[in-house]
Amino acid sequence: MLKLAAADGPEYLITRAETTIGRREDNAIVFDDKRVSSRHAVIVARGADYILTDAGSMNGTYVNGERLSGAYRLQDGDIVQIGGVLLTVHLAPTEGGAPRLLTDDEGDRFSAPTEPDAAPPPPAGAKDRMLMLLLEVLPGLAGFLGIGWIAAGEARRGLLIMAAGLLGLGVGVVFSIITLGLGACLAVPLWLVAIGLSAWRLWEYMTRHPDRFS
Repeated sequence: MLKLAAADGPEYLITRAETTIGRREDNAIVFDDKRVSSRHAVIVARGADYILTDAGSMNGTYVNGERLSGAYRLQDGDIVQIGGVLLTVHLAPTEGGAPRLLTDDEGDRFSAPTEPDAAPPPPAGAKDRMLMLLLEVLPGLAGFLGIGWIAAGEARRGLLIMAAGLLGLGVGVVFSIITLGLGACLAVPLWLVAIGLSAWRLWEYMTRHPDRFS
């Protein structure tokens, strides 16, 4: 049986055939850390083996300081990092000295359920990606960048983007007045670039969270 011991004290006993780890409340193990994705990693039990895979998280899953690129057979004493959480693996060592990083054929059998061909359909009430994108772009053209982020559930980030955008617009207006309108020739293209960049980052964010956006 596998036990994960967090550096700050809590211990987690792995008793399920599949154990999901993430920030969302419906995971078997929940970490309230902004660096942890809503569905971050998965541990699958196969007999005496426990297979760890990253579930397409934004910040990655690390074992002994190395980022996972495939399925991994956990060993006693491994240090797993998920976001800002460090977990020590307590498990009786396996016999036979089998490779710890699985082959491609083995890894396919233990792949995380968030692969595109295995991803579950978005739950009822999932937010529409295109609508969130329009809420970012259209108000942005009027000078209010960040509304799409707020509607997507990232209020803090959206407010920061909005504040930075309004400050930048203010500086642009003052600069245009000082330069008798010539500054607008520079300010307008820069603002359009800012809108495009924010919309692109928002789209990437929504793509990484298929459980929340349809």
